[in-house]
Amino acid sequence: MADEKVYITVNGCETEITDIEDINVIRNIFDRQRIDILSTRTVKDLCTGNFQFYIASYQRGYRWEKDEVEMLLNDIFSVYHDSQTPQYCLQPLVVRKRNACKYSTKLSKGFENNNDAHPLDECYELLDGQQRLTTIWIILSQLNVNKTYQIFYELTRNVDKKFIEFANETIYDWINKNLKEEEKDNFLQTILEKLTFIWFEVSDAIQSKQGKTTNEEQNAENQKSESLFRKINKGKIELTNAELFKAMLLNDEETTEEQRQKLEQISFEWDKIEQSLRNDDFWFFISNETSDERTRIDFILEVYARSIKKQIDNDKHDVKFKEYFSKSKKTSNYGSEFEEYYNNLDKNKDRYSFLVVNKYIDYCKTIGKDKTIKDIWEEVVEVHDKLYSWYLDDELYHNIGFLVACESRTRAVASEIIVELYTECKNLTIAKVKEKVLEKIKNRFEGMARRIRAGGSDNTEFLKDLNASDIDYDTTKTSDLQMFLLYSNIYPIVRQIRNYENKRNGENIKDSLKEIDIARFPFKMYYQIKWDIEHINPKEPIVQIDNALQMFDSEAEKEEYKKAINEYLQKKKQCSIDDLNKNLQEEWDKNKPENGSNAVRNLVLLDSTTNRQYHNAIFGYKRHCIIERDKEGKYILPQTKKVFLKYDSINPTFIEWTKDDQDNYERELNNMLDFVKNCTSKAEGIDE
Repeated sequence: MADEKVYITVNGCETEITDIEDINVIRNIFDRQRIDILSTRTVKDLCTGNFQFYIASYQRGYRWEKDEVEMLLNDIFSVYHDSQTPQYCLQPLVVRKRNACKYSTKLSKGFENNNDAHPLDECYELLDGQQRLTTIWIILSQLNVNKTYQIFYELTRNVDKKFIEFANETIYDWINKNLKEEEKDNFLQTILEKLTFIWFEVSDAIQSKQGKTTNEEQNAENQKSESLFRKINKGKIELTNAELFKAMLLNDEETTEEQRQKLEQISFEWDKIEQSLRNDDFWFFISNETSDERTRIDFILEVYARSIKKQIDNDKHDVKFKEYFSKSKKTSNYGSEFEEYYNNLDKNKDRYSFLVVNKYIDYCKTIGKDKTIKDIWEEVVEVHDKLYSWYLDDELYHNIGFLVACESRTRAVASEIIVELYTECKNLTIAKVKEKVLEKIKNRFEGMARRIRAGGSDNTEFLKDLNASDIDYDTTKTSDLQMFLLYSNIYPIVRQIRNYENKRNGENIKDSLKEIDIARFPFKMYYQIKWDIEHINPKEPIVQIDNALQMFDSEAEKEEYKKAINEYLQKKKQCSIDDLNKNLQEEWDKNKPENGSNAVRNLVLLDSTTNRQYHNAIFGYKRHCIIERDKEGKYILPQTKKVFLKYDSINPTFIEWTKDDQDNYERELNNMLDFVKNCTSKAEGIDE
């Protein structure tokens, strides 16, 4: 059977592909991206190629001020003085090829407005990157470059002219202050040859069958360009670290069979990582970020980028590297420049990991430890695989997931604790990782204990003397209290896992012992719900039954509550609600927590919707509401469900939260504290 002939556009050329595996790989990488070209362009390429860029009227125009212009000039100046830096990557240019369009003004030194429309054939509409591209054009004009790329505007306003004139003055002053006359040519060569744009060409321009663009087609192009521009500025088109990283990976031509196989392997690994990260259980184990502002694979790239500093610290102690620098007579401070660059980068900055990786590749070249982008990719895969191996372990899943849940949820970058654990534990066995994780949990509880005791030095161990009775709503910081109550939901599962592991490893356990079915804590559900710290017995109960019933709109609910009260009265051998009203306060006082209603033995986490539904109702009705929400499929935290359903009570009374109930609950919370204070993993070792 003859091979099916398939043609696909890759890097602007239509290519026949006959092997079905090649078809799938190339389509997977290129087709789904709506991007025809992922490549790089130096400033020199743009100048010598006579590139024409078009800026449509819907864009806001040039808006850079002095600080931004000087920051770019200073970056270029650093590259100019560093002969070891092969290139400096600028922010991406996102362009869309246009058959024809109309402009009123061409960027020039005079920048004179002209309201007449002029036709412009075969240009690139600039969707993103206007500020840097315009600034570099002004710099080139100040350095008297005759042949450069051109920028055309559909519409210019006086405010555009003022910003460009001010940038022109800023650049003129900076050049005269920082460059001698004999340095200007070399500075110019740095700009032309070392400044590189990542080039994104969106390949959805409308092609006219007649060879000309009609007014209707022109309007359609304008609408599509504006739509793309809006999406880019709203973050809907993912010009993320992941896309830039992929562009670097696929930039080299694959001509040999070995190179083609490597490309297939990278494609497979990329998809494997993306697929695993789409698993919400895995994602919310390593991240508490619920927004979709970034692609999830960016997270893995950021973990890697932020772990690089640790690798450089290790390099400094490597004998081979010391020998290399001794022979090459290079400075022993070979990591200082990278470290300064690394430390000055804002971790919340867009394209953070892309910038770090770019700089790291350059750094490796200076120390005789050449790394290609494909070598870097192999290390990124190792990051993912290590995190996934931790996810598969039940104990690590719960304890690491807890540490991630305790972090601030305002960042959109990689979790601090995941970066910390990866850099410290990537070469350790699972057993040793468990020890490290427990140590970090203990440190968090130690911090809570120190704050409860109102300060103290870092060397003082307050946790060893802390009991559940010391923790309450008044004296404990809200975030600490929520952390404590969250772990009260996770600890019973960890305890169950550990008990099973100990039995399985015991000498007298039969080989046929089946693994227990452990229901993992659903971190995704935890992040999707707003939680309140709930008083089990209300702080200020509605002590009159008639008043309590007024808070419910439904007559059916009122009747159901009355029925529950009457059943209670029969057990108490009381004859009426009136009799109960007389003694209700006495009953309440009898069951009030010894340490007050704000003691932790009277607190759980409850979703805010349920909490605000019943306000200060007494325990019996709270329990009723929670059971009803559980029947509806609403998520109730396991410890909260256990408290209100009274799993630990032998002969429970379901309308009161009694002293015995409180004692049982506090005993379990103290058991959790003892576990945190004392429990470690006994196993040791390093992964082979």
